[in-house]
Amino acid sequence: MIILGAIGAAAAILIGVTAFILFPRDGQSSPTRSYTIVVVRNPPSLDIVWSRAHRYLEDAGYPDARMQYVVTEVATDLDSTKRLLKPLVEAKPDLIYTMGILATRAAKEVTEEARSDIPIVFAVASDPVGSGLVKSFQSSGNNLTGITPSNQIVASKRLEFVKEMLPDTKRIIYAWNDKNTSGIEGLRTTAPSLGLTLVEEEVADVGAMVAFLESFAYKKGDVILRASDAIGGGAVNTLIALAIEKRLPLVGTHSGDVARGALMSYGADYEAISRQSVRMVDAILKGTKPADIPIEEAESFELAVNTDTAEKISVGIPASFMTNVKHVYPEE
Repeated sequence: MIILGAIGAAAAILIGVTAFILFPRDGQSSPTRSYTIVVVRNPPSLDIVWSRAHRYLEDAGYPDARMQYVVTEVATDLDSTKRLLKPLVEAKPDLIYTMGILATRAAKEVTEEARSDIPIVFAVASDPVGSGLVKSFQSSGNNLTGITPSNQIVASKRLEFVKEMLPDTKRIIYAWNDKNTSGIEGLRTTAPSLGLTLVEEEVADVGAMVAFLESFAYKKGDVILRASDAIGGGAVNTLIALAIEKRLPLVGTHSGDVARGALMSYGADYEAISRQSVRMVDAILKGTKPADIPIEEAESFELAVNTDTAEKISVGIPASFMTNVKHVYPEE
């Protein structure tokens, strides 16, 4: 496996490219054929997706001995990520596996500009139609297919769980960047229906998100909701530390956030998404075109709670709420 850093110099990229083991994509799969896959990670919030997918690929008959993985990370913005991916696309891998809107949009645009039909499987991309990645759920109409965790819809459901777990909540503090993937429209409707005040701030980047949340004048009854867009994902560790420091509840988008220290999350089961994405990778490596594989929604959703964090910020969790929790962290 080759690993490239998101901010690696051109020399690092060239090392990755020259180390490719290239094989023609002839639409056929065999027990002895080898494949090259570019993996575009978006840590830390989506780390679990690739780690599990790697294991499921082995289980599906793609052992490391047959695979050449070139693993890189998204850069800080779209243009920088595209520059990172361009030489990797020029090396003509068999498939590109992405996580998150930023990685997927960069891969889509780079392959379009190169007039390449290299298949792209996105493991996590909220609102892929609204974000312009694909034409429809039935058929992408291009070289993409993948899974959506439907975060733009699930964001509103999280508020219901916030109100159930913390009935004294009065305000939801929400810094967001992407109107399609953050679920902001749904939150604007759902919050008042639950008797909650939504305090929102549109931000341009991670720095602006952190600056807003660090300087905000918090009151008793405030809860921070982590945005499900790319900016929120990139800031997750900082937001967790900030929430614990200020002794505030932070609600994440999936159980990985809670494992890192967020108080609670409700969202797609990312391990299940990994299995779904591997089925797509398998079909493509056996000759199916991405446009012939419908976009899928996450198959399951889960509620998670971090009891250590609850103790640190002096929050009590009702026993009735815990009956619906699938994951309790820290794990024993």
